[in-house]
Amino acid sequence: MYKKIIFNEPEFNRIPNLQISSDAKDLLLKLLQKNPKQRPKIMAIRCHPFFNDFDFNELIQLKMPPIFKPDTVNKIFLIIGN
Repeated sequence: MYKKIIFNEPEFNRIPNLQISSDAKDLLLKLLQKNPKQRPKIMAIRCHPFFNDFDFNELIQLKMPPIFKPDTVNKIFLIIGN
């Protein structure tokens, strides 16, 4: 992943019919800045419009149920390739 960040530009059109909001794209582009010093710090991430409806306090207090729970019984995992 490091090499992809350094040597490639993010592509949002590789997966057909994948819909990514403009806020999500904006956050991803900021997180994937080639220069680590230009990447947002945690408070800038938490305040980003992508997280407007997200309650970080609920997350910290473990009150938020997980949106994804992997199948650890059958050990089936989805691996997304290049």
